[in-house]
Amino acid sequence: MPYIRNLAKLGAMGVFAVAIAVAGAGLAQELDPTGDWDIEIDMGGSPMMASLTVMKNDDGTYSGTLNSPMGELTLENVVYVPGESLSFNETVGEGETAMEFKFEGLFSGPDNFEGFLESAMGSMTVKGKRAALESPIAGTWKITSESPIGTLERDLVVYKSGKAKYVTEEQSFTVENLTVEANAVKFDVTLEIQGQELPLAFEGTYDGDSLTGQFLMDGNAVSEVSGTKAPATGLESVEGDWEIRADTPLGELVANLTLADDASKLSTDEGESEVTNLQIDSDFVQFDVTVIFEGGEYEVTFEGYNKGDTLDGDFLMGGSPIASVVATRLASD
Repeated sequence: MPYIRNLAKLGAMGVFAVAIAVAGAGLAQELDPTGDWDIEIDMGGSPMMASLTVMKNDDGTYSGTLNSPMGELTLENVVYVPGESLSFNETVGEGETAMEFKFEGLFSGPDNFEGFLESAMGSMTVKGKRAALESPIAGTWKITSESPIGTLERDLVVYKSGKAKYVTEEQSFTVENLTVEANAVKFDVTLEIQGQELPLAFEGTYDGDSLTGQFLMDGNAVSEVSGTKAPATGLESVEGDWEIRADTPLGELVANLTLADDASKLSTDEGESEVTNLQIDSDFVQFDVTVIFEGGEYEVTFEGYNKGDTLDGDFLMGGSPIASVVATRLASD
């Protein structure tokens, strides 16, 4: 789609502008625009994830940055009018080729806003929510569910970003609406069993490395659940060479990943970069790397689940998932 591709290329040049109108005096008292925000831009039906950081300077003015799959943009002329609006403007190019982008939206609460990104090329919907703190239950949990159909063994994989998956031997299911308040844990997951969808809600508590609770359907308990956080494993569980395939807004990325004690790296046809901050917690795998792709360099974090011969996860930028990733272990020579 040329329209989407053109917008993506403009994004690579650092295109973004935001203006947020604040509704209501009560909300204005609560609202603090500073901090990290997760942004979703609807680019003609294809969502692009980005992260926005707003900072208040010592002199009382504001500044900000935007991280997207196309790189980091430093915003200029950031103005916050207390109780009214927060605005960013960016002009790309010079002279006859210059183009200005502007976003205008409303807060629906202190942690959410929504609006439209406007330019001479058209309008795109933008949604923003305040970035979540690292999940306190991040890791892999070995779950036992006692139900009318018997005892079931499953994995609950919680990434540090708060994203989670419920994993069986055959499939993985996306966990939605995961919340952790004090020691109370809640989430929703829809399983598929013999072609039938089974919507479940989990309600429980965690205490250190233990998790207990119930799965409910339509408000009624259908199974008792207990779980234990899996112990950390070492580099040997993922050591070796992997082929990475990632579905990015710029197209499919194919790369080679080497995880080793002294020389972890990621290589594309356009260059090679060092893998840093490699962390392994049971089946949870995380690392930082600069991806060299389509003429750009993008600093991302990988968060994923080790399934033996595959790593299933996401590339994140600024805490927001920007690309689904599957890495396949390569046979050793």
